[in-house]
Amino acid sequence: MAFYGKVGGEWQELSNFETYKSFSLVACDTDTEVKKIVEDGSGEAWTFSNHTNTVSDIVLNEDEEAFTASTDGTIRKIDQNGQEVWQFDPGTSQNFASVATGPNGYVYSGDADGILRKISADGTTEVWTFAAAGNVNGIDVDQSGYIYIAAGDAVQKVNPEGTKVWDFLGHTRPINGIRVGDDGAVYTAAFGSNGEAKKIKPNGQEEWFFDSFGSTANDVAVNETTGEVYVVAGGELRKFDDKGNQQFEYTTITGTMNTAAVDKNGLLYVGDNNNNLYKLEDTGSGFNQVFTFQGFTGSIQGNDVIITT
Repeated sequence: MAFYGKVGGEWQELSNFETYKSFSLVACDTDTEVKKIVEDGSGEAWTFSNHTNTVSDIVLNEDEEAFTASTDGTIRKIDQNGQEVWQFDPGTSQNFASVATGPNGYVYSGDADGILRKISADGTTEVWTFAAAGNVNGIDVDQSGYIYIAAGDAVQKVNPEGTKVWDFLGHTRPINGIRVGDDGAVYTAAFGSNGEAKKIKPNGQEEWFFDSFGSTANDVAVNETTGEVYVVAGGELRKFDDKGNQQFEYTTITGTMNTAAVDKNGLLYVGDNNNNLYKLEDTGSGFNQVFTFQGFTGSIQGNDVIITT
């Protein structure tokens, strides 16, 4: 297995795990909890409990700072030590569902009223708002600052100035999870009796789809090193190659899997509705369960991981 980490802001192959300087794994739940979990899963580095309602989503930047979205109507920035840096509150009763970061420190939020917001790096200013096609359940941002949102059953690409570039309307039900790859391709996980997962080309055209899950697809993760795609749907975790061919299925976890994140070493982190966070190793023919972290009191709603050097 190859190992990867950030060197001077760029991904590079490393000789072994000992070359890593830092590892950050964070997750949030339906209670008010945000936690950073230590690398071996044996405990937590810190807990953040300043939110007053469900923490819907969480993302890390390259400085290992966390950003959270909550139904308490706030977006918050948390430093590496679990301390709040700032709180963004638009002054209305927003039900924030998603959060992402982009170039130059900008932060993006999505809510149940269908509003995408661009927020200044210091959390003080709402730069612009964009009226999305539906509830903004997921956001991702590419390296050029273009924003991709799961807006109801549509995928919308928005430029850094807040203007729509294209719509993709090929889903039949609302989208739960969205990721953009380094090449600009977009991956989604969506509702449906059999669930839906799609890959959308950078020009907004569908490349492939899979709709034979046992239940709703809740989240998608992409390994940028290999192009492999992981989708969680109920009690199923499925792996696909970059052409949409299923590689294998994993059904050992008994809870409903809500969230997924993958690092560039092929290590996958999955959160479920039984309050558990799992670390799984992709062996190429299946998954080995590395650890289960059971320190949350609510269902896992979001998680993210980053390795730096």
